[in-house]
Amino acid sequence: EPLNTNDRNCIMNDFRFLNEISAALSTLRIVIGFLKLSFPSPELKLMTYLKKDLKLEDRAQTLNLQ
Repeated sequence: EPLNTNDRNCIMNDFRFLNEISAALSTLRIVIGFLKLSFPSPELKLMTYLKKDLKLEDRAQTLNLQ
């Protein structure tokens, strides 16, 4: 028996969310790879690295990581 419209829409929304999650995970993999290659020391705080090395002080404030 065919799916009703409501069930079909629910399934399509779930697939859309899975696609968004997959895209976010891909972006995180890229960021983690970049940080692994460029982060100078495990002891250095991320905020210090963002502000001083990457020159992203204005962006670092919006992250609200302390």
